[in-house]
Amino acid sequence: MNERLKPVFEIILPALEQAKIEYAIFGGIGVAGMRRNFYRQNDDADVCVLEKDFLAAEKILSSLAGRQNWELKKDQKLVPGRPKFELSFIGEKHGFFSVIPLFETPNGIEFKFYKNNQVFKNDIWNRERQTIGNFNFYRFKNKYVKELCLAHIKHLGKRALEPEYRKYLNDLEGISSKEEFKNMLAEIRK
Repeated sequence: MNERLKPVFEIILPALEQAKIEYAIFGGIGVAGMRRNFYRQNDDADVCVLEKDFLAAEKILSSLAGRQNWELKKDQKLVPGRPKFELSFIGEKHGFFSVIPLFETPNGIEFKFYKNNQVFKNDIWNRERQTIGNFNFYRFKNKYVKELCLAHIKHLGKRALEPEYRKYLNDLEGISSKEEFKNMLAEIRK
């Protein structure tokens, strides 16, 4: 695991848990949890919380940023209708931790992606406690880790084949059957 992510597991996630804010790690660390090891370099950790806890999470991140000499950035424009908070080390352009809200709807839990929204069954929030080495965190169950990975790759489309984005295909390959992965590659190449 990348040493720059130690504060995520040693400071940030414990602070969220102490405040009784439920979260789920997704993205590369979520896939690492499903694979039960940090199999590739991850430069950041992506977390989601329910919308009702989003502002409370911001207060915790803001407080931590002040004490740890980090910068808290707010992004309201990346995805319409979905804010994002990101922590970065002072002087660095890219953050090492981000948090987005998920929205409870009558039909389930809504993720707002770049170009579209996707509603998942409410059981997506039945999170799983994961331990890898000395690090503990909550993530989605395997089914949803995979579905979110697929959604991200579908959003990327043919760009997923470019070297910069290939890590996402590698993530999917590690959690899919050979047939599933082959079909996804065929769909991307169309």
